[in-house]
Amino acid sequence: MSQTIALESHSSASSPLPTLYAPRTMKLSIMSFTTLGFYLIYWGYKNWKIMKASGRTAAWPPICGLFLPFTLFSLLDKVKDEARAAGVSTTKLTISAFGFLMLGLLKMIPVVGILFNMSSFLALIPINRAFANINAAHQQSKPEYENFTWLNFTWFAVVAAWLAFHIVREIMRVS
Repeated sequence: MSQTIALESHSSASSPLPTLYAPRTMKLSIMSFTTLGFYLIYWGYKNWKIMKASGRTAAWPPICGLFLPFTLFSLLDKVKDEARAAGVSTTKLTISAFGFLMLGLLKMIPVVGILFNMSSFLALIPINRAFANINAAHQQSKPEYENFTWLNFTWFAVVAAWLAFHIVREIMRVS
């Protein structure tokens, strides 16, 4: 039995990178916008969790996701070999990560910072596409999270109800 365990642990250590979290661009965009950027924390958390599960890091995924503008460079460093093998330019990924970091810092500007926060997902789109290309290069099947789920639609309904409430309240207050 110990030989079986040893063989299994050896084979998992030399296995290729597991499927990265790379939802469709539309889902990434809509979820990021409707959650005011909080979906990007989730995106980072999921990818760091994959890195930890594959033994490529000892970092704590929740913290790495929370501080994604600062940890994104390290995440990209962990997948750079797979990115090159998939034909993805690592220079473009670094530029996108820098843009994401700048937008993350600009969101601290009073009043207009929310606009930078809500648009920060734009810098993450090329990285997300690169992760999808890495998954495709490994000929991994399309994951179930790629499309919208019932939880996503529930979130849309909550946000829509919240917005409708505040719009009606403002109209009633002005009238």
